[in-house]
Amino acid sequence: PITLQPVDGLVATAPGELPVYASVGDATPASTLPAHTEFGSPTTLLVRGWGDGGNWLEVMLPVRPNGSTGFIRSADIELTRAEHAIDVDLATKMLRVYGPDDSVVVDTAIAIGSPENPTPTGEFFVTDLLDTGDDFSAYGPFALGISAFSLTLSEFAGGDGQIGVQGTNQP
Repeated sequence: PITLQPVDGLVATAPGELPVYASVGDATPASTLPAHTEFGSPTTLLVRGWGDGGNWLEVMLPVRPNGSTGFIRSADIELTRAEHAIDVDLATKMLRVYGPDDSVVVDTAIAIGSPENPTPTGEFFVTDLLDTGDDFSAYGPFALGISAFSLTLSEFAGGDGQIGVQGTNQP
């Protein structure tokens, strides 16, 4: 058996299609992720742990069900470290962005899902940074695609029910 060592803030980016395995050492992938998201961003995954001398990585997957993980070969990806972290507190309806030195960069009130369509909870990661192309857009100048999916909506506005973080033109 291979023991996986925990990792904090390590991000794996696929330069091409990425085979994902159910277990360390499997010969055949359980699935394959595309090189890019539906928004054109490179497929990026949050690393949960590494083992076998760094040859295998356990990663969080941007798929249903939320919290899914799989294993990838380190030779198939490029590794970087996330410089920022986002904390969403649903109880206080606050969002905080932390910088590389753990200082608070953004601290702002937020709106969250409704009782009918609640905001999912758990640990997620950013999959897309989207420029809305309009500083005065109803969604603000940028939006973030998140690896989470709605638990109640299988699609939204033509998409697959992926959760996002966006601003507003009415702060």
